[in-house]
Amino acid sequence: MDLHGFSATGPPTTPEDALRRFLDAFGIPPDRVPARLDARAALFRSLVADRRMLVVPDNAATTAQDLPDALERVVDFYSHTAYTGRHHHAVEHYHRALALYRDVGNTYEIAATLDNLGHSHAALGQHPRVREVWREALQLYREQGRDTVVERVQRQLDGLTAPGEHGHP
Repeated sequence: MDLHGFSATGPPTTPEDALRRFLDAFGIPPDRVPARLDARAALFRSLVADRRMLVVPDNAATTAQDLPDALERVVDFYSHTAYTGRHHHAVEHYHRALALYRDVGNTYEIAATLDNLGHSHAALGQHPRVREVWREALQLYREQGRDTVVERVQRQLDGLTAPGEHGHP
């Protein structure tokens, strides 16, 4: 879900608006959408109680723009911008996303999530883990024929300092 955090076309999406958009997608008529955030979250929870969902809030300007805490307990999500500097938190969310993508067999999103996970591990200085996830992403990208992405990930791998070399413990 694009939260329009850095959009020049309008204000960032509020949690209330994000929930309204989800409820719209579930076919809830506008006159049945509660006005209060907690009531909207409760309605949303009731609609997804028996479903597995992955919600990807993207383009968040701040962590305050994230979906309400109530939704975090119901759905798995991660954000490319909201977790900047919170790499341990991002790693947890990427792993949750990976599990869901693996369950549904979505290799396109598995590759992209592994690619993003590698960046978080790199920021944490976990180079062996970076190599592992980027190699897996690279293999999936090759299988998908995504040559431009293959070249980028290969450059990233080539740019990692090998264990024992200067700059790597």
